[in-house]
Amino acid sequence: MMMSIQCADVARGLDFLHRREIVHGAVRPSNVVVRPDGSCVLGVFSDEDAPSADTLDHFGAYLAPELINPPAYYIFALDNYRSGEYAGEYRLESDIYALGCTAIEIFTGAPPAPLRIPYDRVHTRKALFQLARTPGPRERSTIPASVRAALSDIMHTVPEHRPHSGNALQWFDRPDLLRVKACAPVLARTQMRRAARSFWNSS
Repeated sequence: MMMSIQCADVARGLDFLHRREIVHGAVRPSNVVVRPDGSCVLGVFSDEDAPSADTLDHFGAYLAPELINPPAYYIFALDNYRSGEYAGEYRLESDIYALGCTAIEIFTGAPPAPLRIPYDRVHTRKALFQLARTPGPRERSTIPASVRAALSDIMHTVPEHRPHSGNALQWFDRPDLLRVKACAPVLARTQMRRAARSFWNSS
């Protein structure tokens, strides 16, 4: 029960930011602060617009696949992820994916294996959409089925198919409810993201 509450706390903090179109960029367990009462809050924002080589090396388990290899995603012609529109920067959708990775570690005590797209076999949007992540034995034994079902959407390979932060919060807060997704979130404004980082890094 406590683990579900902690996941909901992290999702609630992310929803607060996303409703203001602010990307966090560093959603991971090591950046979650646990208060004395057991509640959780998100820590500092990423100071990068896109993951550096060091971030990819140390935190690859929490990065959405489009962050790992941005040019490879161009072949799928996804909305807002085409060549010239996307250069591997953090977005709302990658925050949502990282939320799913964080939830898995909260429940299991270990991060999920990084999701690797077999680009030699997956060449179309339809093929990417059908590429489902398979939960490992530890996830199946420790994470409730309703939460695992939510994670399948939260960690979807197609960014625009991931839920809005408000939906993700509801799914963690009330996993017994029927999962209904709202429309895809709009892209975060770069200037708002940078302003937020400046505020938090200077405080």
